[in-house]
Amino acid sequence: MNIAEVVAKMNVYLLNAADVCRKWLEPRLKSLEPNDWWSMIVLPSLSELQQQKVNERGISTLQGLDLQAVLTVARKNIYSFRNIEFYTDYYGMKDSI
Repeated sequence: MNIAEVVAKMNVYLLNAADVCRKWLEPRLKSLEPNDWWSMIVLPSLSELQQQKVNERGISTLQGLDLQAVLTVARKNIYSFRNIEFYTDYYGMKDSI
């Protein structure tokens, strides 16, 4: 396997990871703020650069965010998720994100 094939496979895995994270994250965000979860939770969780990208590209769903942005939102809201779900290993789950 050459370098290009390895990089291509890594990109596929990263895209799949982003998709899995989005599917896991969206219902939890909607549970925290059912009416306006995008502007109340997602946008404030992003860094200034990520917010700038969202504004420039007109992104308004998690599908438009890259893996780094989705993980940023998950990480910054992990404590809030404790209020809607029970995790047997909360710290392990937090560390894995």
